Amino acid sequence: MLEDSRGFLALLNDGHQEAGEIEKLGQVWRLVQPGIFFKQFPVCSAAHAAAQLMQTLVGTHALKAADVLEVTCEVTPTVAVSLVHNRPATPQEAQFSMPFALGAILAYGDLGISSLNAEFLADPAMRQAMAKITMIRDDALHSDAAPEGAKLTIRTRDGRSISGYLGVPKGMPANPTSDEELFEKFRRCCETGGLGRAETDWLHRHLGTLERAATALCPRAAIPPRIPASSLVNSA
Repeated sequence: MLEDSRGFLALLNDGHQEAGEIEKLGQVWRLVQPGIFFKQFPVCSAAHAAAQLMQTLVGTHALKAADVLEVTCEVTPTVAVSLVHNRPATPQEAQFSMPFALGAILAYGDLGISSLNAEFLADPAMRQAMAKITMIRDDALHSDAAPEGAKLTIRTRDGRSISGYLGVPKGMPANPTSDEELFEKFRRCCETGGLGRAETDWLHRHLGTLERAATALCPRAAIPPRIPASSLVNSA
C-alpha cells in the first residue's frame, strides 16, 4: 500500500521514502497536536485570516461598501494556490475565492452559510464588492506558524489607506474559539439544517456529556419529536 509503484509514496511524495515520518504513525496525533481548526466561515481555510481581518477593519472604521475604492489582499503561497477563483460563477467556486469572501463582508458585513447560493452570488451589490478586491501573492509573508496569513490594505474614497495583518485566524489551535463561540457555530449549523432552538439546545446538552453517557441509545421518549432516534449515534 505504501511502497508499491501505485502506492501512497509514489502518488503523494514522488516516491521518496522518509522512514522517520512513517515511524511516527501511532505516536503523533494531529487531532491533539496541533489540534482541530474550527472554521468561522463556510469557505476554504485559506480565506479565513483575510476574512476575519476584513471584518475587524470594516467594523473598527465603520466602513460601507460605497466608502471603499479598492482592497488589496497580500497572501502567502499557500493561500494563493488554494483560492483560484477570482470571479466565481457557482457557490462551490465561491468557497475557493478571496474576492467572494472579502466581498461578502464588504457588502453585507458577514459571510455565513446563507451566503453560499446562486442568488447571493449574482446580487449586483455582491458583484460590485468583489470587483474591488485584488489578491496578490507575496512569498515573504509565509511563515510556518502562519501559512495562511494575510495583509489587507483598504483605500477609501476620502483618501484614507487602512491596513492590517492577521496570521492566525480565530478557530485555529493557536487562536482557539471560546465555548460560547463554538456553540454559536453549532446553533447556526442546526438552524440551517432545519432544527429549532429547543432541539438545538437538547442536542448540544447531550453532545457535551458523550464521554459520560451510557453506551445504549437514550430512550426514544427523551428525543425531541423532530430528531429521529435512528439519527443518533451510539456513544460507544
